[in-house]
Amino acid sequence: MLQERWLLAVRIVGRSVSRGSYAGRIRRIAPAIGMALTLGAGASIALAASPHARARAGATAASHARPNAMAASHARPRSTRHASSPQARAARKLHARDRAKLRYRGAVGEEVYETGRASGNLPGTMRVHMVFASTFRGRFTIYTPGGRIDGHGKAKPHGGGVYESFAGTLTVTGGTGSYRHAHGTAHLYGTFNRDDYALTINTAGTLHF
Repeated sequence: MLQERWLLAVRIVGRSVSRGSYAGRIRRIAPAIGMALTLGAGASIALAASPHARARAGATAASHARPNAMAASHARPRSTRHASSPQARAARKLHARDRAKLRYRGAVGEEVYETGRASGNLPGTMRVHMVFASTFRGRFTIYTPGGRIDGHGKAKPHGGGVYESFAGTLTVTGGTGSYRHAHGTAHLYGTFNRDDYALTINTAGTLHF
């Protein structure tokens, strides 16, 4: 292809020289030579052939360089967005020990509703829905300054009389705010007053959030 462009330029020169003086014709055909070389050999040859070709080649190189620079500028922020994505959040772990003292608020069938204050590593307000049978079962919610923690638990009662002790496990299943990814398990034990349904619950376990 390069050789064909050179032959085209030589033919143009031959026709022009045969029609007039050599110097005058060269001045008129110089842009044509530059264009022929630009089409066939690239910007570097065109610069040597014609000032007009040099200007055109420079503009062409700049137009090709600008999109590449724009593509690079758009590519850089992408890595920053990925670095700050929610997936980069590090999981936290808390070894918690807490105590809650709860009072009877009402009942629906066998399910008893109680509320009270929790103190320890996760202080706040606690609400439970309990069924007191051969196995104590219930659902709980703890409202802390950082968000809500939800879960369920079960325990086996021991002894008799007015005060009855119990021991078992609880499982954290979720929450809100800082604890929206909360999960974990804990041991629980406490006492239950059969006269007024008062509960004292102690827990010790690990919370991941």
